[in-house]
Order: sequence, then structure tokens, then C-alpha cells
Amino acid sequence: MSLRLKLLIVALSTLVLPWMGWQLVRQTESLLRQGQEQALQASAEAIVKAIDALGVAVPVEGPVFPVFAASAPILVDGYTDDWSAWLADLQPVGPGEQSRARVALAEDRAWLYVLVEVRDGTRTRVDARDRRVWTSDHVLLELERGGERSRYALASAAPGEFDAPADPPLRELPERIVGQWQEDGSSYRIELRLPRAVLPDRLAFALYDAADPVRADPPLRRLLRYDEDAARALARLAPERMRARLATPEGWLVADSGGLLADADEAEPDDEGWFGGLIYRGMIAPALTGTRALDGISARLAGAEVAAAASGRPRLSWRPGERPGEVVLAAAVPRRAGGRVTGVLLLEQASRALPLLANRALTELAVASAIALAVAAGVLVSFGALLSFRIRRLRNAAEQAVGSGGRWSGPLPLADAGDELGDLARSFGKLLHEVDAYTGYLRTLASKLSHELNTPLAIVKSSLDNLDQQPLGDGARAYLGARARRR
Repeated sequence: MSLRLKLLIVALSTLVLPWMGWQLVRQTESLLRQGQEQALQASAEAIVKAIDALGVAVPVEGPVFPVFAASAPILVDGYTDDWSAWLADLQPVGPGEQSRARVALAEDRAWLYVLVEVRDGTRTRVDARDRRVWTSDHVLLELERGGERSRYALASAAPGEFDAPADPPLRELPERIVGQWQEDGSSYRIELRLPRAVLPDRLAFALYDAADPVRADPPLRRLLRYDEDAARALARLAPERMRARLATPEGWLVADSGGLLADADEAEPDDEGWFGGLIYRGMIAPALTGTRALDGISARLAGAEVAAAASGRPRLSWRPGERPGEVVLAAAVPRRAGGRVTGVLLLEQASRALPLLANRALTELAVASAIALAVAAGVLVSFGALLSFRIRRLRNAAEQAVGSGGRWSGPLPLADAGDELGDLARSFGKLLHEVDAYTGYLRTLASKLSHELNTPLAIVKSSLDNLDQQPLGDGARAYLGARARRR
């Protein structure tokens, strides 16, 4: 691996800086979010106390039938065309949430309208005035007004209009109820209306199926209506750009005020778009696990927030807003009276400023990090290239420092440099100087050895010449003369 590549890998360690910056942005956003949560919860609790101080009536407690507000008169024909806005809020009557009979109530200024849907594939039908009606398929409607009760067997022998008499007839309640009966292969529907002048205090429904003859005693329920006084009180108390809704512990809407206008809508008309929202939700935002069913208009507030407040525990949640780059903070707090929870206040605030600030901080951090990384990588690569050039120059000079005759050609480059490569060049120069001195010694070694050997040989030769002049035996002369001279 080349030196430049190694330095480039080292440059990647600067990525820890944007990571630390990202953590800082997240922590800052978390602190801002916690402050917003505390402020919203404090506002919700203050509104609840103010509602109690203003004497806003506590919603009806116990089992209720919510009464929806009809903007126009409903045509009583046995069909659900006029009920499409409330079909999702039909209430089961009878045991369990999976009861085969479901009911919805709506009213205008003159009438209270009732729709009953029953899942029943069998057919045992008689008219409501037939004495056999109590053993045939019918829906029992029980009304109570002023402490008196009357029952009506809602039944019909065929699709169309039916007439159900009161049992027993009372002056305070209708003598008879006229409605419409429509059916198909798997179910039937009953639609009727009652005059507002004789509205009951409580009412109940019970299903009787001739194929499964079990007669139940239906519990009476009160009627729960939208409270205009509570809505006006919320409108005065709720802060601007927030939506406040008051509901029963079961989640039925009692009053509604305000709207979700994001805090950055006027000052920042241009949002960050879907990409900015994606960055915020994926890298910065909290867990957006709030109940999306709280968006829009609904007769019943369903979700973990309302359930927690109904049990007496305040609950905060974040959820995505309806527009890109928007988040909604919801605070649900209980309303108490006499030690029990009598209602739930849901206060919501939409925010675009928090995502915008976080996105911009993250974008600026990404741009600054990219520039810093590019500069660091460029500097390190340039430094690596220069360092590699100097090293190669020193290497080439070291290879060519000794000629073919073994002589040193001269000083190495970079010997005057004050960095580590200068120290290395000077060390190489010292080493090559020692090598050159040793090579010179080897070149003079042969002449020195020749001189050292010729001197004793000349002495031996002169000694042998002198011995030749001395009288010696023939045997000694042969050894000292001929043989010594041959050696």
C-alpha cells in the first residue's frame, strides 16, 4: 500500500468530527424538544384548571350514546347514505365489542335520528303490531323520560315502513314510532326519528334473534352531545396555533377549538421538502409513534394518549404532521373531579421550526464536514506526494552514491534538511563515508602485503647466498641451497 493511500486512509479519521457534530445537533434538538414538551404539558394542565374554575360542565359519566350533529335533515329511508360520516363510529349494543347490532344517533334542530344495523342471515319477520313480535326477530328500544319507561319492538314483516307502538304508552314519550326497515342477505337496517320535544333522558337497545332466543336486559345510556359552552371556553383559554379538544374518558369528543397551524408557516413559507423531512425523521427526530388517528376531525379520540390520560396519567407523544417536514406534539392530561377522572384534555401543537432548525444545522454540518474532509484529504495527499518525491530522491542518490570502482561520488541530497529525512540523509552519508574508507583500505592492501613479504624473502635469500660461501657437506648444501632456493 502506497504512502499516499495510507495518508488518505488516515484522513478518513476526520469523519469523527461530523459524527460528533451530528451527536451535538441531536442533543440540542432533544433539549429543545424537552422544553417544548414541558411547556405544552404545563399549558394543558393550566387549561384544565381554568376549565374547572369557569364551571364548565363535566361530560356525562358512565355508558353513553354519542349524538352527532347533522348539518342537514336526514332522509329516513333505511339506507346509510346520510350516515357515511359516522359509520366508523357505530356503537355496539349487547355483550362485547363484536355485538351483531350497532347503533348511531344524530340530531338537528327538530329531530333525533337513529340508525340500527344488525348482522343476521336468518329471517323470522312479523309486523311490529303483531302479537308474535316478541318471539320474532326485532330490536327492542327502551326510552326513559322523567323516571318513566316505555318499550318499542322495532320489527317489520317486509322491507319498508313499520309502526311500533309504545308498551306501555306514556304521555311523556311517543305513543308510537314510525321508521324504515331495509335488509339484504346478511343483515338488516332500521332507521327512525324522534321529535326533539319528547327526547328521552336515557335509552337502550337490545337485539332479539328468533334463531337464538336469548333475551337480554339492555342497560340504559345517556345521550352525549357536543358542548358549545365548553368549546367557547377552550377557544378563550387555548394558546394560538394550538388545537384543544375535550373528551370523555372513553374518548368521545365534547368540545373542540383551534387548529394546527405550524409555528413556521408565516415566517418560513418554503419548507425543506421531502428530503429534509426524510433526513429529520431518519437521523434526528424522536420516535414519531403518536396516534395518526388524532389527525383530522373525528367524533371519538382513540389512541394510547387518550387511554393513558383516562387512567390518570398524562401522556406526551410526537407524530408526523399532515404536511412535509411537520411534526405534531400532543399532550393528553386528565380532568379530575372528586378523585376520579371525568374527562381528557388533548392539546396539540404543530411545529416546523424545530425540524427546519435541525435540518439546517445538519446541512451546514454536512457541508462544513465535506469541505474540511476535502481540504484535509488534499493537504495529506499533497504532503504524501512531496514526501514520496523526497524519499525517492534520497533512494536514487543512495543507489548511485557508490560508482563502479567502489568510490563515493559525493554528498547525498537533503543532507542540509532539518527534518527526519535530513537526519536519514546524514546517516546514509556517514555510512557511505565509512564504506568508502574501507574500500580504499582494501585497494592498498595488496601493495602493502607485497612490501611486507618481499622484505623477509630478501633476508632469506641473502642468508642463503652467505651460506653458499661457507664450507658445508654435500648433503647439507643440497638442503640449504637447492631446496631452500626452490621454496
